[in-house]
Amino acid sequence: MAIQNYAENGVFAPRKIAPALGTTSDELARSLGLGKDAIQRKDRITSDRTQRRIRHMLEVLGKVEPRLGSPLLAYA
Repeated sequence: MAIQNYAENGVFAPRKIAPALGTTSDELARSLGLGKDAIQRKDRITSDRTQRRIRHMLEVLGKVEPRLGSPLLAYA
């Protein structure tokens, strides 16, 4: 998972990440330990906390994916 593929205007876009992982935005929020508002409301998406959690998840998936062969398996 190339991190730059999931950003728009310097901000990670959960609406791009969830479909790539075959999940919903609610489930993605739960996986990140955030409320669903954190990845659905524009003002919350751009918060430092939300962006930091998304970045950490994408970094981990990027490291694990080559061993497992797909982003879906890495997310699972």
